[in-house]
Amino acid sequence: EDTDEAWDILRQWLHRYSSSSSSDKGRSNLMRFKIAARYQGEDKRTALHCLLGDYPEHNTPIDVAETLIRYAPEVARMKDTRGLLPLHYACVGYNKCPQVMKLLVQAFPEGLRQMCMDGWLPIHEACGNGASLEVLNILIQAFPQSIHVHTRDGIPSSLLLRHAWEKHGGWELEEEEDADDDEEEDNDDEGDEDNHNEHDSVESISSHNGDDNQDDGEELMEYNSLADDDEQPLKNTKHLFFLHKATSDRLSLCLIKLLSQAFPKSCKTQDENGMVPLHHALSKIDPSFMFFVMILVEASPESTFLKDSQGRTPSQLLQKFASKQISDGKYLLHYLAEHPRILLTENLLPLIVHANPDSLAIKDNYGKLPFHYSCLNPNSSIEVLMLFIKLSPESLLVME
Repeated sequence: EDTDEAWDILRQWLHRYSSSSSSDKGRSNLMRFKIAARYQGEDKRTALHCLLGDYPEHNTPIDVAETLIRYAPEVARMKDTRGLLPLHYACVGYNKCPQVMKLLVQAFPEGLRQMCMDGWLPIHEACGNGASLEVLNILIQAFPQSIHVHTRDGIPSSLLLRHAWEKHGGWELEEEEDADDDEEEDNDDEGDEDNHNEHDSVESISSHNGDDNQDDGEELMEYNSLADDDEQPLKNTKHLFFLHKATSDRLSLCLIKLLSQAFPKSCKTQDENGMVPLHHALSKIDPSFMFFVMILVEASPESTFLKDSQGRTPSQLLQKFASKQISDGKYLLHYLAEHPRILLTENLLPLIVHANPDSLAIKDNYGKLPFHYSCLNPNSSIEVLMLFIKLSPESLLVME
């Protein structure tokens, strides 16, 4: 079947009936188009549901989806018999166009917060079906809190993502690495029934027949087995480098959290340049870099000691910036000690101190040491204050 030809035929029909006209015929055609777009057929699915869900291996052209939503915007809010929005359908197709995802999110932002009858949000569908980093980033940026919401059965997004990418290897890198395609297809055939259970399979959200043999308890055990055994051999390791890419591209901080939770090993996995994600976080000093550093250090404290192929540790990459005054005589350590959101922790403080040990004893223009700011910061923990004292006991005797 010629997919491109089929889309062209559909475009011609859409253009014919959606083209606005002041004539009676034009208005009649437009009314017919709106009725057709809103029509709910089998399982109460609209044309948009079908376009997004019947062929998950094909991208729905952005212009086709735009036309449907422009003239019948309510279709983005319509659910099928299982409570699935078009947005849920789009999240199932691993090859979905990010532009289409943006369109659906903009058309009905509230849809990101709506669970289907099986208790899955759109982010759960995307994670459970190995969506690309770009698609995940779109969903998470629009609803950051979604990464903390479990399915009704108690399955977190991180386990859904790990389950999908451990099995499929991550779709985003397939164009670069085609050698494993045949093997992945064989694995897909063997494991499809387990991927989504009573929810929706990666092949087609519309093909669910409700006759699953695995009950909810067994499904939850299947996902939890991945969480309990991080040392088990992986079928495919391509996804271990997705955290590197997400960090380097400065994608959503919540996506970084999700990836680090789904794949703890990736935090200390070295790429072809010997770099771990923390190296990538420190390779570009921009306003947001310390937020990435904070997340990655907490996820894997041991990654702070790893050297890249040039022999550089993360603290050495940070050294140049940590040794410069930011403002008012403050260095990075002063800035972080008083920052209300980037909290110094027992893991992060040694990294900053190692990058510039002298800053522990430097007063800023207000006569304050980093330790003073940490004492004044209501979010500082006792453990961090004690670590400050351990690293610089004389700080206790220094007056402002």
